[in-house]
Formats: sequence, C-alpha cells, structure tokens
Amino acid sequence: MAESAAKNDAPAPLSEALKRGLREGGVILFGVLAIMLLAALSTWNPSDPGFTYTGAVEPLAVGGDADPVHNLIGRQGAWLADTLFFLFGRPAFLFPLMLGAACLWLHRQRGVDTPSSRIGTLLRVGGFVVMLAAGCALASLHWSAGSLRQGAGGVLGSVVGDWMRGNFNFVGGTLLLLAVLGAVAAAGIPGGSLPIIAGLLITFGIPPEGIGIVLGADRLLDMTRTMVNVGADMATTAVVDSLEHKDAPGSASA
Repeated sequence: MAESAAKNDAPAPLSEALKRGLREGGVILFGVLAIMLLAALSTWNPSDPGFTYTGAVEPLAVGGDADPVHNLIGRQGAWLADTLFFLFGRPAFLFPLMLGAACLWLHRQRGVDTPSSRIGTLLRVGGFVVMLAAGCALASLHWSAGSLRQGAGGVLGSVVGDWMRGNFNFVGGTLLLLAVLGAVAAAGIPGGSLPIIAGLLITFGIPPEGIGIVLGADRLLDMTRTMVNVGADMATTAVVDSLEHKDAPGSASA
C-alpha cells in the first residue's frame, strides 16, 4: 500500500509534446539572444552611455526622431556591451558564441532522449570559464587596449595576466595560457591547434605567416591524430560497456 501511494504521489513526467515545445522554445531564445548580443558587441561605441561612461549625449530636441545611441540594440545593448568589455575585454565575443553553441546543441537534441548529467554540465561550464580566463589574460598580455577603457582583456585579463607575468614572466605565462587554451578549446576541433602554433610563433618573434608552409603536411598528421583519438574512444567505450554488463546483477544468473 505504501509503495502504491508513493507511486501515486510521484510527479508525472513531462509529455513528449511539452518537451519538444520547450526545446524548440529554447532554440529560438538562445538563437535570438546570441544574435542580439553579437550585434550589441559589434556596434559598441565608446561615446554611448554605459556601465563605465555616462555619455555626453545631449537630450533630443522636442519632436526630434534621431537616435543618439550608436548601438544597434539601443541603450540596453550599449550598457550590456560596455559592461562585458569592461569585465572581459575583447574575449567578450565568446559569450554570443557560447549562446550559439547552446542553440545548436538543443537543436541537435531533437528526438534524442539523453538524460543530463550534473558532472557533465559542471565540466562544460568550468571549461568555458577556464577558456574565458585564459583568453582574457592572453588578450591583456599581447593586444593593445584601443578604444577599450579597461584594456584588451578587461578586469579579468588584467588580474590573471598580471599574476601570470609576475610568476612566470612574459614568455612562460604566454606558453602556459596557450597550453590551457589548447587543452580546453582546441582539443576537439580538427586543425584547432593551428592558432595555438601561430601564437607561439608570435611569442618567439617568428612571422606567423610561415605556418602556411606546414598546412599541407599537418592535414595528413591531423587525420592520423583524429583516427587514433576515435579508435581509442571506441575501444574505451567497448571495455567500459563489457565491464558494466559483467558487473550487472542479472549477468551471473544468465
């Protein structure tokens, strides 16, 4: 009786139609937010009022229809872009890319009923945070601020970059940050190590245009590395699956 009562009190699972509707709504929401954020960052103007600047725009004349804000998304877009550039510098463009990746992931999950894992979610979020911190630090070390008020890497880049430079010097800090980016961001991208190699060449004063010489040979090496990675993943999956079936409760009786 207790078991039947507990089953009756358990919340009913969401229907497939509701799940599909929520997923499609999430795709639309993330896609629109990614486009709006990209437009706000791309059309940011230092003269627009924002988080770090109140603006020197005179009030509109009565009956005027001119928009004093240069940002394509308006005052809210100018304020958000100024805040992101102040905190993260030029790597703030990673945020619309993250939203676009979330939109693509939700779109590919249509018809696939895969339970989400907290550990997997934490790893994805942690990887993005590490990649963002390394990118901000590299931008602070190597790029000029330009029109940005808090440097090319923002507040985060200034803190992490200054700490890396103080403990590992300029070259050592750059190599460590590039290694972090290569391990987190470029590991699963075919040819993703080429920008890392270009950064190394710039660090040691070698013209990065010379990387074009090794593109032809790197294509063969890249296919070989991909084949080895996929083969190792398949073998590991087969071993883990066999071990799980062996340890299953019903395997002994079978």
